[in-house]
Amino acid sequence: MNKIKVGVAGLGIMGMGIANNLIQAEFEVIVWNRSSGKYKNIVGAHTVAKTPSELASLSDIFFEVTSDDDSSREVWIGKEGLLKGSTNDSIGIVSSTVSSDWLDELDSIEKNLRIIDAPLTGSRKGAETGNLTLLLGGDEETIAECSEVFEVISAKQFIFGGIGAGTKFKLILNLLQGTHIAAMSQALIQAEQVGLSVDHTANALMSLGSASPAGSLAVEEALSPNPQVQFGLGMVTKDISYANRALPSSELSDAVETLFTKAAEFYSGGYSDVNWTKVYEYIKTQS
Repeated sequence: MNKIKVGVAGLGIMGMGIANNLIQAEFEVIVWNRSSGKYKNIVGAHTVAKTPSELASLSDIFFEVTSDDDSSREVWIGKEGLLKGSTNDSIGIVSSTVSSDWLDELDSIEKNLRIIDAPLTGSRKGAETGNLTLLLGGDEETIAECSEVFEVISAKQFIFGGIGAGTKFKLILNLLQGTHIAAMSQALIQAEQVGLSVDHTANALMSLGSASPAGSLAVEEALSPNPQVQFGLGMVTKDISYANRALPSSELSDAVETLFTKAAEFYSGGYSDVNWTKVYEYIKTQS
């Protein structure tokens, strides 16, 4: 067994994939989740911590992978939060997509551990197969100490600068991907409205290089009746909102946020229950 003890706080799509891949690679893995029902999906030997504080006390390196600022804040600085159990030698990794405001606040708190931010991209498949991309910010020596762990859960790692830089890039990325999905959805709907085949239009747009990887997901939504949830509509809406708070304002990004917010309200599916490409269906209902 690998001697590095790795904690994973939060067992959603990303956290579960990280935990299972680390277990398969024979790391000593400690997990915690707000609801106990998630533990049944872990494959292999692991330790269940009773609190985030206990998880931190048992880990050399630990990931926090929750859904938003509120849940991240509670896991880090709540009554039994990660900071209560961390040690001078441990490394805490913020892998949630959070706001720059909250990450700056966390970085400013006096603490006895090193923190880096490493938001994730790669969706469900990447998490399950260990092919995520890590968007890193923080001290490069600290990041290097985590390389053995990162190699198990990801295919690519990009370092963008100091703490918070990875999060800023992730917010830009999710805003861009949301924009691509919205644009492709609109194109397919307009093609249908003027009598063109959606299938043929989609295939032509992709073959001509007009569809980004994110835009192609809108094609999947249009052509598949029940695509698997890869990224919750509420989650991407939250990320776009965080992006618009952190980045210089623009009419385009404001319009994209408004569109996704209305779609999320229309479906009321929570953060993870409705696929983010449902924005295609929402636009269609409004046309």
